[in-house]
Amino acid sequence: MSDAALLDEFIAFAATPRGAVEGAFLVGRAIDPGFDVDWCRTELARLAGGAGRNALELVAHLRAQGFAGAKDYYRVGNSSLMEVLRTKRGIPISLAMVVAGVAEQCGMVAVGINFPSHFLVAVEGVLIDPFTMQPADRRECEAWLEARGMAVEGAFKSASAPEVMLRMLNNLRLLALGQGDHSRALELSDYQLAVAAERLPLHLERVESWLALGVTGMARHELESALALADNAALRQQIAARIAALETKPSSLN
Repeated sequence: MSDAALLDEFIAFAATPRGAVEGAFLVGRAIDPGFDVDWCRTELARLAGGAGRNALELVAHLRAQGFAGAKDYYRVGNSSLMEVLRTKRGIPISLAMVVAGVAEQCGMVAVGINFPSHFLVAVEGVLIDPFTMQPADRRECEAWLEARGMAVEGAFKSASAPEVMLRMLNNLRLLALGQGDHSRALELSDYQLAVAAERLPLHLERVESWLALGVTGMARHELESALALADNAALRQQIAARIAALETKPSSLN
């Protein structure tokens, strides 16, 4: 089960979003109740002390400090900003939050970039690949998209704080599912539902976890929630058919 008090904080954050780094702190607390927000703020301020006066100097400073992409990529700790600050290793989105947090301490404008499969960050308009801690070449990024038949349009869209949180939580949820931990996946998706603008896909994904746990009553509830949100007639028909199919299945919840 998700932590009720923390869940309320996620809901409050979605109602009045602050910065993406603040959102990453909340995600860190969802990973580990012992997550130390004050220590993270102090560490980001310390790193800002030698970060220079522009984006290139900032990223060179962080690279010199040892920040780089994690080799053991699929690990929960790579999504915790506190652990990333301690180990100086992370995945693109968590390292992007380090870059953004230090940039903000320096008075620079930093925004996350929701690039497909590889989160980027822009500091004062300079595109940065946080995994390598190097400036990113937009033309190379566009070529990467085109080689995979992916649209360039929208690929460099700025990510809002809730969108950053959703992507971080989704990484964690996929790790939980990969380990067969459906209870943890549902807990993480509770937090996703608290900040998501589009909740229908999440309700549909939660169905599979409830079914894996044998709790058909909750699977039915998720489908009913999805049905209430669906505005496509064909999709509504598919969801209704799944609800009908579940009517004859018992639930293990008692």
